[in-house]
Amino acid sequence: MACSGGGEGSGPHSNFHGSVTVGERGQVVIPAAIRRELNIESGERLLVFRHPFDGAIVLSKIDAFADFLNQNLLLLERARQDIDSGEGDDEGAEPSEE
Repeated sequence: MACSGGGEGSGPHSNFHGSVTVGERGQVVIPAAIRRELNIESGERLLVFRHPFDGAIVLSKIDAFADFLNQNLLLLERARQDIDSGEGDDEGAEPSEE
């Protein structure tokens, strides 16, 4: 379960934190730099998602994912309010044909 690389800092590759090797039991080691950055502790449970793009896996802390969902629900509610009040209308836009 070796890991290599490091993506701390800024720039176009700041989200890349290395590579890992899958062990015999399917285990991987999350690189120490990203564990420190995200404050991931030993024994902490993470959510595992298959990203819509083929071959991609996304790990998320449960609280971070809940925050993401809550922020998006607030944005959705604001959008609904804008639509209900007519603020979301595009002036001069052609109506769509149905």
